[in-house]
Amino acid sequence: MNSVINGSSQNYLEISWFAFICEAVEKNECFISFKIRVILYNELTTNGDKGKLETKTMEEFLENLRWLLLQEKSLSKGTIIITTHQQADPDAIGAMIGMECLIKEILKEKSNIILTLDDASVISDQIMNYLRITVHSKDALKFSNVSLLIVVDANNLEICPIAAQILREKDEISFIIIDHHEYSDDVAEKATLYLHSSICGSTSEMIATLLYINEYKINMTVSIALTCGILYDSGFLTRASSRLFAVLSYLCDVHPDVYSLSRNLLQVQMGPSEKIARIKAAQRMRRRMLNDLILLFTHVSSHESSAARALLSLGADLVVVVAQRKEETRVSIRASSYFKERTGVNMAKDLLPWLLNHFEGSGGGHSRAAGLNLVSGVTLEVIMQKILEFLEQIVSVGQEGDKNT
Repeated sequence: MNSVINGSSQNYLEISWFAFICEAVEKNECFISFKIRVILYNELTTNGDKGKLETKTMEEFLENLRWLLLQEKSLSKGTIIITTHQQADPDAIGAMIGMECLIKEILKEKSNIILTLDDASVISDQIMNYLRITVHSKDALKFSNVSLLIVVDANNLEICPIAAQILREKDEISFIIIDHHEYSDDVAEKATLYLHSSICGSTSEMIATLLYINEYKINMTVSIALTCGILYDSGFLTRASSRLFAVLSYLCDVHPDVYSLSRNLLQVQMGPSEKIARIKAAQRMRRRMLNDLILLFTHVSSHESSAARALLSLGADLVVVVAQRKEETRVSIRASSYFKERTGVNMAKDLLPWLLNHFEGSGGGHSRAAGLNLVSGVTLEVIMQKILEFLEQIVSVGQEGDKNT
């Protein structure tokens, strides 16, 4: 049985969150509960016939997950792999840890669950070290006994080399994906179970909701991991919604220090190389005007995401930073909310596919942020030309500004 739960309109998942906060005046307490409605697509693998479109609650996903784990005995007896994208950020780490706990809660028995990833960011390493999380490298793994593959926080298998390798080697393996990026038809076709929400700010928020619905009493480790993921992807709650505060209330109820500890874990002293990369990015930047929008293009050798964030904070509306590596070319793109409002361009849905039609590689992202891993040798000039070409279809681009302003 292939089930797809996805989010947005029409072919996407439509999720309605209702957060009800009832204050008990006498006890001076707040009680929070919420329900998620989803549209569930069922596809029967026995004959390929598509099932009827039905409106379900979030519990439907958990029912499918329980059925998959408990009815298929071979899954619980084999190795369950939980993995994520390259350069795993705190949201990916939080989602992995939360998903491991959810699986253990459902199975209620000893199970062989392995967390694995290719690499992680400095902040993610700091979180895992503090929480003493064991993550296996792909070189130490044997995929022959893998019975279930779970991928979190990714909508493109090309940025998940471990998952891609397992699926190549084991055609019939059960495959679950949980993600909040743009909906992927390719992933939906391959997945046994696919939970997608474009309105959730992070995958950690989605996993925390699943744990809440499952009435799982989480421990300090899980609470901190998920809170770190939520804070990181929400810009420390600058992009928070009412439902997010409901989720955080559930997580922080574990211990009064959860929130402060999570914030502290996300603070990392910027090293000299990152500072230099930011400065060089500013020195090398090329400016274009798109009516009243400021577009900045630059290149560095490393820390491209940090450089992009720094230039955006200076007042740019669109920032493109290219980093040439020996084996690949990495591109980090950031846009302001004003850019999105003025142009209507969605980085992940509009610009990313355009670039991947012209360059060999892979990528993923959100409406205002995207990252690409392209083949080695792709220059800033070529990428800049293609992006301007794309934008010229929307509105005319002005002349180049002063490079060092």
